[in-house]
Amino acid sequence: MNSYIEVRDLQYSFKDADILKGIDFNVAEGEIFGCLGRNGSGKSTLINIMSTLIQPTEGYIKIGGYDVVKNAVEVRKRIGAVFETFYTPPELTPFDYLYYYGELSAIEKPVILEREEALIKTFNLERYEHRKLSSLSEEIVRKVEICRALISYPRVLLLDEPTRGLDIVEKKGIWAFLKGVSIEEGVAIFLTSHDLQEISELCDRLLVLSEGGIGYYGTVEDLAIEKGDLEKSLTAIMMGQ
Repeated sequence: MNSYIEVRDLQYSFKDADILKGIDFNVAEGEIFGCLGRNGSGKSTLINIMSTLIQPTEGYIKIGGYDVVKNAVEVRKRIGAVFETFYTPPELTPFDYLYYYGELSAIEKPVILEREEALIKTFNLERYEHRKLSSLSEEIVRKVEICRALISYPRVLLLDEPTRGLDIVEKKGIWAFLKGVSIEEGVAIFLTSHDLQEISELCDRLLVLSEGGIGYYGTVEDLAIEKGDLEKSLTAIMMGQ
């Protein structure tokens, strides 16, 4: 598999606190890669660096061969991101919101409309597409945000807790869609989650952060075979045991 995301010796410090310490991993084209860790372990910081919002203290990340610091504009053309907390314009409808982001990505109108229609249908948003975002539940808005990240046909999708707050039926629908995107479009997907079922369902490989460092990096299958009880072993790793 060809690596599309390459992370080497990544370090990030803030006010004399080491948030990330020597992180190394790669994500291939068409791979769904998971990242776990306790709150404060550095997961969101890692996504913020990958999405060019903040710069690492040391080390580097390359996406599609482009450095996230030196070539930030090129990186942004290739990624779509959904953060754990986000802002959506309350007066816009999902339809207008998605169309706006399509225009920002310099996509031709017929392509925007085709992509938008497909995403809205996939996420069962037809009944909400012309209602103001301010009137919609957090669960529906979260789905709209995932659609927004996908509207420009990104090569990399960065997802921070993408199914938080959704019920199991909605989660499974999104899982199936993400699998399809990774296989059919070859998108490299990096997702953080606290949901072990989500990780087991979607990810072949994962990174477990423990106190800013690497607690585990490898396949879910190898970890399960090695430790026996996946949930207990992941909890122990995240606790630094």
